[in-house]
Amino acid sequence: MNPYLSTMEYSRHTMRGAEGLDKAYAQGWSFHPKEILGFIIPDFWGGINQNYWGYMPFTQVYNYFGLVVLLFAVLALFSYERKLAIFLWISSAFFTLISFGSATPALSDIFLNYLPFFNKFRVPSMSLVILQFNMVILAALGLKTVIENKGNEVWKKRYKIMFWSIGAVYILWLLFAKKLFAGLPFTTAIEQARYQEANALSQLQHLRGVRLEALYKSGALALMFAAVSMGNVYLHTIEKLKSKAFIIFITLICFLDLMPYTGQHLRTLEPLTNRTEKHFSMKNFDDFLLKDEDNYRIYPFNMGQVRAAGEWAYHHQTVDGYSAAKLKRYDDILTLLNGSQERDGEYLRYLRGVLQDEPQEVSTPVLNMLNAKYFLLPLGIPEDEELTMCARVYHDENLVIYENKEVMPRAWFPSEMRLAEEPEIALRMLADPGFDPAQTAILEEALPIAKQPESAHVSQTIAEMHELEYDYKSDDEALLVLSEVYYPAGWKAFVGEKELPIHPVNHVLRGIVVPAGAHTLRLVFQPESYKKSTMLSLIGIIITGLLIVAGILWHFLRRENQLDTKTS
Repeated sequence: MNPYLSTMEYSRHTMRGAEGLDKAYAQGWSFHPKEILGFIIPDFWGGINQNYWGYMPFTQVYNYFGLVVLLFAVLALFSYERKLAIFLWISSAFFTLISFGSATPALSDIFLNYLPFFNKFRVPSMSLVILQFNMVILAALGLKTVIENKGNEVWKKRYKIMFWSIGAVYILWLLFAKKLFAGLPFTTAIEQARYQEANALSQLQHLRGVRLEALYKSGALALMFAAVSMGNVYLHTIEKLKSKAFIIFITLICFLDLMPYTGQHLRTLEPLTNRTEKHFSMKNFDDFLLKDEDNYRIYPFNMGQVRAAGEWAYHHQTVDGYSAAKLKRYDDILTLLNGSQERDGEYLRYLRGVLQDEPQEVSTPVLNMLNAKYFLLPLGIPEDEELTMCARVYHDENLVIYENKEVMPRAWFPSEMRLAEEPEIALRMLADPGFDPAQTAILEEALPIAKQPESAHVSQTIAEMHELEYDYKSDDEALLVLSEVYYPAGWKAFVGEKELPIHPVNHVLRGIVVPAGAHTLRLVFQPESYKKSTMLSLIGIIITGLLIVAGILWHFLRRENQLDTKTS
């Protein structure tokens, strides 16, 4: 119970909040009904990575769970646990329908509008994990059915027919599959346009041939293993193969069936220490950045070839990265930083300015207020010695680091306040290169402050994950802006014993109206939901323990009563 209340509370503030995800975003990576063919022929749609030519933008995961597994799952419908098998098949069909997403808009709209919490999730194809899980259980039931039918005359005939039928399909596949499927496009319109633009249509033709060959081979392998497995089923039923050997053979066949596809992940497995060393080993540029003992953040721009966006956070505080459930406010800010279809990102705007014929530096106010002290680029800016807003401080064969001369500290007193009650207005103001966070604070509600003090200063003394502390001095009551993400569910601010409200400033930062004088401001993360969850978890553990003890006592008392009854 412990994390669930906190997660539920957090979800309200994310991009998946009360209204759910945007429909187009939620339905990304929908599983087209035609791709069900991949359950039978693994590489029908090319498989994964660059060979894939299906309906999703790309995929790195096979949805193939084994034709042998599928056959045994069908046999489960004839087991003594038929009701369970029917339930698992119905639930599998339901989750398969969910996976269709944008491919079946009428059905998807019903799920999005009426199925609770469905609009909080994206990538509909992920629901196929439930299908695959169900198929394994069904296959086990099917295997049990075969063992129970050992010696059954009716099933001997059925398994013989199944064996010869699959064998015949296998032979027909070997003879005619290439001719039958040669007419498929084996590409998409987007891919074709990309190759045509690169004047590389001959390479695309070769890729089509590769995909046809992969379809043919994967289908041949799947059908061969299916035929062999049904042969084993028949031999077991006519009592030519013992049950233990039969189970071992079927297990081995299933493993061999999956090995060329999902088994690829097993080939790349390596110890955790090796992966840590590969992705997170300290580089010279890490050493350089960590020598700066200030509390600051970095902004890696287009640095995916050196490290993935999320991996920079292993050694450094970064304003970029990835989360599947980002805070809505911060997601809005990332759109300003990284750009959208409508406009360039903030740093790209800066680069365009300095790289034009008449170079002009354009301010980066959002990066400044986020305390982005260092910009990391794959290549240096030409004639960067002329720049005034940043300066090159490091370079090697991997990257170039520029120090941001306009960076804001972790806390400051702005000179003025402006009201923007709607988020769209605040975001437009932040997107304006003329906005200066050192001078102006954008508020969502009016605060009881006439003006900011003429004399005030602040310094951070503690910067921990769940605790922040600042020493400040101000002539008057004033608004203090903290370069920390605004999150109302748990953060509390105190001056002495008095709790102060935390306000959203500049859409994403925290603002606190602090009293005049020299004081220490302390912020702590103490979510009530966590306390409630902990208490509920403790109560649940105690109740569970009492029920277990009561069950054990009841079992022994019942046993003694039965013995007494027999004795008497």
